[in-house]
Amino acid sequence: MKNLFKFTLAVAVVAMVATSANATKTSTLTMGDNNNILVDVANIWIFPSRINMYPNLAIAEIESGSFSYSPGFNRAAGGFSDDGYIGEFGVHWKFGEENPWVLGTYFYTSDLFLDYGTSILPTYYPPNRNFSSGFTPLPNQRVTLFYGRQLGNLYFGATINHAHSSATIESPNDNRENKLTVFEIALGLTDQAMTWDVAAAVRLTPWSLVAADGTDIVEPDGNIAFGVTGRYFLSFGPQWTLVPNLTVAQSTQGEKDPNNNDAGVKYTWLDVMPAVGWHWTPATNVLAVMNFGVHYNQEKREATASDGTTTEDKTTTFALPFFKMGFEADIFKWLDIRLGATSYWNSESNEDNDGDKVNFAFSENETYLGFGLHFGRLHADLYTDPGLFINGFDFITGEDTDGGMNARVSVLYEMF
Repeated sequence: MKNLFKFTLAVAVVAMVATSANATKTSTLTMGDNNNILVDVANIWIFPSRINMYPNLAIAEIESGSFSYSPGFNRAAGGFSDDGYIGEFGVHWKFGEENPWVLGTYFYTSDLFLDYGTSILPTYYPPNRNFSSGFTPLPNQRVTLFYGRQLGNLYFGATINHAHSSATIESPNDNRENKLTVFEIALGLTDQAMTWDVAAAVRLTPWSLVAADGTDIVEPDGNIAFGVTGRYFLSFGPQWTLVPNLTVAQSTQGEKDPNNNDAGVKYTWLDVMPAVGWHWTPATNVLAVMNFGVHYNQEKREATASDGTTTEDKTTTFALPFFKMGFEADIFKWLDIRLGATSYWNSESNEDNDGDKVNFAFSENETYLGFGLHFGRLHADLYTDPGLFINGFDFITGEDTDGGMNARVSVLYEMF
């Protein structure tokens, strides 16, 4: 009986992989931002060990700054553009046959601080510092590397994100310097039956800002983030699969003035998200998913004055509960439809250094519409503007669709 249960569970998980193998970041977003419970190539950004399941692929993320994603840096235009652009392109290379290993290489044109690195850690926003002349480092994303191979009965994976940009002046009377480095590493494991995944990540963000006389204007204080995440697939027959999941992350970011008794400010974030998800497959090529849980987030700001006194204020947001729901079904062999929604029922309190609190209760809701196109080995996932169905195409109605036809498009090609 125990072996039969394991076999049934493995078959169910493999079936889910077959259903979602050609999906992408865009598909998991339009299915209710459910990357952490779906089985999908986008999982590699949370669980790097999943790179082993997706060799021989080429993936491009086409983004639009005018709809919901911030624009990317356009060197030719000399700045940021609201037009569509390929913000990310990657290839999954497979080496060897008997004990193969997979290398993923990704390069970018999009802004360094948007959608960067693993999905475990919070988005990093650098200190708002530049030279008085406006001479500042270029937005620059260097590379993301994935490595995966099977180790015994486990699949192992690692992710390295690295970015660096700098601006320096070399002059007898001017030694200004502005440097920023982002280094992030994530490690993950998946069992052979692909029933569970675990991962941990850490990010370091050293930077420097040096005055003309060679002294530090400000220094980083902390600037480290780490997080852990995991999930487990528990099958209950051919239609239902339960997916308990948990993510915990913490980040510290700050700066201090060495010329002013280390006066400065430090921010600390704590993020905890336990949840239970489930998959329902009522018919062939039809999938509905739900992730239900609680989300605790606390941001603490600690300011230190030149006389050594400190003040602290914090904002605590508690979503009890949150929902992430998605639906996917085929319309034709070459066309899928995806719908999704998220709802966070938030309670928020803002507390200052004197202990005074301001409390809020509100909800944050999002809805998504997407489509999947399949033409042989080529797949495209669309995050579509619903206004397209109200306004129609410009050549039919004469109405302009705000934000364009799609906010984001993921293009995937299978090289096998």
